[in-house]
Amino acid sequence: MKYINYLGFRIFIAVFYLIPFWLIYLLSDGLYYVLYYLVKYRRNIVKKNLEIAFPEWPENERKVLEKKFYRHLADIFMEGIKAINLSDKETIRRYFITTPEAPNIPFRRGSACLFVGSHQNNWEYGALGCGLQIEPIAMVFYKPIKNPLINDYIRNSRKDKGTIMAPINETSEYFEKYFDQHPMYIMISDQSPSNVRECHWVDFFGKETAVLHGPSKYAHKYNLPIYLIKTEKQKRGFYKVSARLLIENPRDYQPEEISRIFTNEIEKQIREAPEYWLWSHKRWKRERIEKEKF
Repeated sequence: MKYINYLGFRIFIAVFYLIPFWLIYLLSDGLYYVLYYLVKYRRNIVKKNLEIAFPEWPENERKVLEKKFYRHLADIFMEGIKAINLSDKETIRRYFITTPEAPNIPFRRGSACLFVGSHQNNWEYGALGCGLQIEPIAMVFYKPIKNPLINDYIRNSRKDKGTIMAPINETSEYFEKYFDQHPMYIMISDQSPSNVRECHWVDFFGKETAVLHGPSKYAHKYNLPIYLIKTEKQKRGFYKVSARLLIENPRDYQPEEISRIFTNEIEKQIREAPEYWLWSHKRWKRERIEKEKF
């Protein structure tokens, strides 16, 4: 079955390769109606998340935001497939890094660095466009796809553009293996953690929220300067990316404090353009174990 699925996947992306972007976005408009009105994909989750994040908003304003999010979600899905076979030149044109010196300076000094970001705008373009525009190795940590053939194809397509895809369950091994090459480690830090006992608890949109401990753990362990990624949507299919130094010496802080700092900054980014964040995941599904509260 995995071979059949892989064949179907390859045919699917080959068809997308032939479709021009103007048609991609017509299809995306249609996908929006399917996701929102027909399938009603995770609408209850999105509605609940928006109520938690913006309780002060009138219901009709949250509904407008909800629809804007689904339009963007449809774009992200279509762009993600189309991007697999984008040329290097087109990738850079659509995902342009305005601050390449952010990772380049630590690299020239003989230091690795850690970039933290969120599921804001098009994070898939980030895995494609980053390695093409910076000097150090770009290493993105990700959750592997279940089909090993599809997973290897995606990893190789990223590697061709200068980005190493590191399985999240092998994080420690990849940090050790590449540390002496002074890479740019990239971690998306806004997912809901699977292990409640090892996560950090922070305030996020006014609610106690479990966040991944990995970014803080490794930044503190290796004393990696932490940079915050900011991705801004200029128009459909075009993104401007910048980064700024957030914490220069993580060992001056406790790991939990590091998590609070970058989570607070991520919330600020989301509030600037909330329609471009991934509201469809169960961000607040974790509850702190009672005995950990005291």
